[in-house]
Amino acid sequence: MLIINADDLGIDTATTDRILNCFRDGRITSSTTMMHMEDSERSAELARASNLPIGLHLNFTKPLSTHYIKSTLKTRHDTLVRYFTRVRFARIIYNPLIQRQVEYCFKAQYAEFERLYGKSPTHIDGHHHIHLCANLMFSTIIPRGMKIRRNVPFSKKERNFVNWAWRSLIDSIIQHKFVTTDFFLGLYSNVCEIDILAKVSLARNYNVEFMVHPGMPEEYNFIMSDRYAHIIQNVPKGSYESL
Repeated sequence: MLIINADDLGIDTATTDRILNCFRDGRITSSTTMMHMEDSERSAELARASNLPIGLHLNFTKPLSTHYIKSTLKTRHDTLVRYFTRVRFARIIYNPLIQRQVEYCFKAQYAEFERLYGKSPTHIDGHHHIHLCANLMFSTIIPRGMKIRRNVPFSKKERNFVNWAWRSLIDSIIQHKFVTTDFFLGLYSNVCEIDILAKVSLARNYNVEFMVHPGMPEEYNFIMSDRYAHIIQNVPKGSYESL
């Protein structure tokens, strides 16, 4: 099964509209949404009306852009943004000093999702893959058995050994504690169409997530192209709800 997930729903109106266009045209099968952002409220109404399978796009790295948030949440969220964007190795080192902020902000975003959508998210992933940070992976904040996105796969040749070992450790934790796909790939600028086609074809026998960002004009144009339609044809498709 191929899950084509569009990240960043709700971050702004243009991104929301492009994602919904992709879903209506059969170019994606699910999305993940950001809470307490400029278009979070409107995007929730549109996504519900479109029956778009929707997960939570956890955010600890981008400032909240809605004005309707409590000062306590804004203060704690801003603390996490400064930490995760400025401190080297912040994602791979468990820091007990920020654990309360991580738990508070996670629960706030999860609760806001349930308020806007009237149900729990189909799955969890993260802005800049922040859902894989040590403070979440080495804690019980994310409920055990939750469906979440796995790491981007890299070989030893593509990254140094430490990076490869860290990703392998996180993937082993995910497979032990959570539910995830067999493979994960993204529409990156350095990934050629032949590689995408080869990996998408795995969906005939495995569960594969394909991450896209329609908010980026160049990605949106490709997703809506005939070339892309050819790549994703003839493979079974679904969402995290089916895992």
